[in-house]
Amino acid sequence: WGLFGLSDRCISDSGLLAVVIAGLVVRRQASAEGEELAPFNRNLTLVAIAVLFILLAADVSPQGLVALGWGGPLTVLALMLLVRPLMVLLCTLGSPLNWRQKLFISWLGPRGIVSASEASLFALLLSERGITGGAAIKSLVFLTVMLTVTLQGLTAGPLAKGLGLTESAASVAAESGSMDTPMLR
Repeated sequence: WGLFGLSDRCISDSGLLAVVIAGLVVRRQASAEGEELAPFNRNLTLVAIAVLFILLAADVSPQGLVALGWGGPLTVLALMLLVRPLMVLLCTLGSPLNWRQKLFISWLGPRGIVSASEASLFALLLSERGITGGAAIKSLVFLTVMLTVTLQGLTAGPLAKGLGLTESAASVAAESGSMDTPMLR
């Protein structure tokens, strides 16, 4: 928290980047203490993400979601069905993953919690400066989180079974570390 605050005070909005870089540096320094702290770190991560979701939900009104109209859900569906699969395909070019694994990752892969929090911050700054659109961005971010977690979370198991990935999907998730925070990365 201190590094985040100090960095953000020196250069606006640099705290998140400083903490991420510090996390990468600490992660590279393998030690016995690191293994002992891993369960605590996982739990702390879950609590922080839960708090972030609660804060995001507390700042969105039902009227804001209704104001998005059909454009909101259609945008989320485009992100889920077009943008993420395209990004997964590009990011996994040349990887040993087969098409079934890529499809599964496209459906349930990284969630973009950092992007959601940054979009929420951007929306807040727009609203504070009296620029229209901030409330719509917050509503769209919340709708994206709500729909992806619900739709993809409920269908992940059946999809993995249908693709024949129940064991290999679990091993890919375990290797990437996403077993620690399912539905959140």
